[in-house]
Amino acid sequence: MTLDDARYLAELALLTGAPLDPAALDLVARRAFGVGWSDDPSAVEPDLPGTFGALRVLSIAGELGLRPATVVWLRDQTSTTDAYRFFFAARARALLGDRPDEEEAVQITSLLRLLHHPDGGYGSGPGVRADVQHTYVGVWTRQWLDTVAEARADAADWLVARYSGGHMALSADNPTWSLATGASGHRCADLLGLDWPWAEVRAAAERERLPDGTFGGPLDTYCGLRIIALAEGHLTGRDAWQAT
Repeated sequence: MTLDDARYLAELALLTGAPLDPAALDLVARRAFGVGWSDDPSAVEPDLPGTFGALRVLSIAGELGLRPATVVWLRDQTSTTDAYRFFFAARARALLGDRPDEEEAVQITSLLRLLHHPDGGYGSGPGVRADVQHTYVGVWTRQWLDTVAEARADAADWLVARYSGGHMALSADNPTWSLATGASGHRCADLLGLDWPWAEVRAAAERERLPDGTFGGPLDTYCGLRIIALAEGHLTGRDAWQAT
């Protein structure tokens, strides 16, 4: 089991109301490394995916606590132009209640401008065409900075154009959809406050559910349940899921 696996166990427990598997917390305890966590027992420093996964498990378990040394380390890791690394660091900081100050917010906004594509949405790097996963990075980060209006201008039309029949295409060049692209795209619509066909979204996700109640493997099951919980939250007017 990896820390990412442990995170999905915790996310599924949250979504289904089931008890958290003690193995997830046990792994987090065993993979702690200084101010963070790593899946590599021979690592000389913590890594960002492992640290985010461990913090999310602890958050769901109600055992997060104050971790000032971890926050300091994560702040150093956030100063990167690598969208992948940045997103893990920023989400980990958000879990710990940390927000960028004014100077850092300016730097992060500059990164978002690099990732934003003139055709709409956000890509993985400067000039790279947008895809739904990196658009989620951009939209989530704008929400973290309290600049959602800018994200709406950057991405709303692009997201609407990717939607079809309850699903989200990966990009303008690739119409392939999956539960993972849906989880990212529909969460963007939620963060941006878009007028979204949530009943159709829920029905489309339910059609992917297998007879055993899952959606396949842990990742697809997490994404399917996440989409349904998000849609139900909008349709019923209540929070059905502690979103990240």
